[in-house]
Amino acid sequence: NVKKRLAGFMATWYAAFERAHAGFGSQALANVLWSFGRLELRPSRRFLELWFGGFEREWSDFNSQGLANCLWALARVNASAEQLPQVFLDRWCTQFSIEAQSFNSQALANVMWSFGKLGVSPSRQFLDAWFVEFDKRVVNFRSQELANCMWALGRLELVPPERFLDNWYYRFTCVEPETDSQALSNGLWGIAKLGLEPRATFLELWYIAALRETHRASPQSLSNVLWAFAKLGLSPRENFMEVWYDASERCMQRMDGQALANIIWAFGRLSIRPRESFIAQWIAQFQRELPETSEETLNMYNSVFQKLTSLPGGSADLADDLNEENEDRAGSAASSSIAEVANNLEQNQSSKDVPASRG
Repeated sequence: NVKKRLAGFMATWYAAFERAHAGFGSQALANVLWSFGRLELRPSRRFLELWFGGFEREWSDFNSQGLANCLWALARVNASAEQLPQVFLDRWCTQFSIEAQSFNSQALANVMWSFGKLGVSPSRQFLDAWFVEFDKRVVNFRSQELANCMWALGRLELVPPERFLDNWYYRFTCVEPETDSQALSNGLWGIAKLGLEPRATFLELWYIAALRETHRASPQSLSNVLWAFAKLGLSPRENFMEVWYDASERCMQRMDGQALANIIWAFGRLSIRPRESFIAQWIAQFQRELPETSEETLNMYNSVFQKLTSLPGGSADLADDLNEENEDRAGSAASSSIAEVANNLEQNQSSKDVPASRG
């Protein structure tokens, strides 16, 4: 009943918006799109067409808050890059360069995060203005805002100027006491994705905060952190890994196939033999997630098992499950990948030991 009422309300609302949209000014356009983002409610294709038309009409009147809110909303409703007209992006970036001095630290962080979430690289005009304003306001950035900026730059593979890095690292040293597990994960992941070598002072403070916060980390954060270390080619410290194992085992049943794949890939990349209790739980969760696992993820598993060739008890059962899943998906694109993983695991599960975790 609730869904039917909501659908009925939205149909009425969309019809009313279609009649009245021509009268919407910049503030009204920003507010209505922000509401969709706040509700995480994906708007209809027709609404977006009308909204972008309104933005094209009113773009030069958008202030900093309106610009930040509409881009944030599009990211929150998971709008695809294909849904964003190039003329909208061009106009938005042009207006940002005009209004940039009015953006505070939170708005600057939000718009950079939004571009990262949308998977859209902003114009050089935007980036030049954004980096200037970041340098001016860096003393006001909080830990999550810093982390979100680095995460977005990493996702877009936009290597920032050295001055930005100097200011970013300096500000991190100031806000480390307030840094939570999500910020730690996002910041390190962004650095790794950019192929940058983290500075020694940053890593020292990062470990201090991580030992304090990792027990609160989400499955995604735990997965991303280990992936980042593997991408950087840095073996995590042993005391951190003990905390990481404890946190991962507590939330293992909430890890999806991608997180499981990233974790086991990281162990393989780092040549670290996970502790027995972790692998036992990882195998059990892998078995639960197997029916939903994509071909791409299965291919990742296969490449990892070629390196991580010795797994403790449960490997034979895992190979059996893989073979059963292969039969269920017979004829599908994923079946050959499943068979390859199972065969590799059966052949190599006892062939050699992989070194234990090192600090």
